[in-house]
Amino acid sequence: MITLPFPGQPTREMLTPLSLPERVGYQVGALVNETRPGKWAASAYLTWFCQPWMRFLMDPVSVLVGVEHVPKDRAYILAANHRTFWDFYVTMCQIWPHMPRDHKPYLYCPVRSEFFYSKLVGTALNLAVSAHSMYPPIFRDDRGADLNEIAVQKCLDLLQFSPRTVIAIHPEGKRNKTDDPYALLPARSGVGRIALQSEAPVIPLFINGIDNDIGQILKNRQQPAPGTVRMHFGAPVDLSPWADRADDPAAHQEAAELIHRHIARLGDEERAARAAG
Repeated sequence: MITLPFPGQPTREMLTPLSLPERVGYQVGALVNETRPGKWAASAYLTWFCQPWMRFLMDPVSVLVGVEHVPKDRAYILAANHRTFWDFYVTMCQIWPHMPRDHKPYLYCPVRSEFFYSKLVGTALNLAVSAHSMYPPIFRDDRGADLNEIAVQKCLDLLQFSPRTVIAIHPEGKRNKTDDPYALLPARSGVGRIALQSEAPVIPLFINGIDNDIGQILKNRQQPAPGTVRMHFGAPVDLSPWADRADDPAAHQEAAELIHRHIARLGDEERAARAAG
């Protein structure tokens, strides 16, 4: 394989504890995301197949605010609240037409390994729907501890590798299943670590109105109401107070919490805009 220039790759011993579906998913993800032909093909697939049909569904009901904050010429981290399976998929499809023709994103969404890697059908769905952009996987047990560290290093390397890279992260670490769309789960430190060590800009985002049920999404398209889905982007988060503490775990958490607060403030803006109609 023509692999991207990553200094660290998992050893056979690291992959052995994984189940067969997890190993298959990991290897497919590496083939797509860590080879130049694979990532070029993935970006083309998202551009010409995924983005048009998702925009057909979502354009009539979506409002984007602050999209001018999204960088058009450099790699960045997109940090958002997490309510549905589709949060970043819908968001990136909406961002796509705002990007220059020669700068369509190379999308990477670190994701919990459950389903998309633990089941073969999850790997197939990841590949079919997002060109396996839900990568690298994050494991929630000791089997994947070394792989999780490698996943962080992959994100750091990707942000340096190409100005087209977008690392899309949910600071909450998992879906918030509470009834209140404006409530946020506590921030985890990973986004802070990646942001400080990469020095990439962090664009906060608050999303509201996307439904987990694809049937409801189709119904909304049949009777579209503009503003059903709102995406509020913020200016890059200023992390300069921690610039000299990039390897300090406490700084990682503090930076993550600041990013978290920016997302919450965008949530307040979205709530006011929705109430105003």
